[in-house]
Amino acid sequence: AYADRLGLSERVGADVVAALVAQGDADATAVWDHAVGALARALVMAVTLTGIDLVLVGGGLAQSGEVLLAPLRRETAGALTFQRAPRMQRAALGDRAGCLGAACLAWDLT
Repeated sequence: AYADRLGLSERVGADVVAALVAQGDADATAVWDHAVGALARALVMAVTLTGIDLVLVGGGLAQSGEVLLAPLRRETAGALTFQRAPRMQRAALGDRAGCLGAACLAWDLT
């Protein structure tokens, strides 16, 4: 989305966009805010349907830490009405969780 916004021909990764957000880049911030808003809406639905009280954020985006988590907490809490806002933190396994889970499954199946 960042590359499209600037008319760039190459894809720009979320890590680059997160770094630009941390530096105050307006275009990167607009793209980031849109992505955070979409994630927050999904979390609000999950909290509403399940009543979860802890959200662990993993994957590549989670590597950005508070650049992602601070606005995500704010957006989610602002959209909740009667629900209690869940705690949000970065998953300990980060972007390795999928690989480690697949390895454990393969281990169990052999």
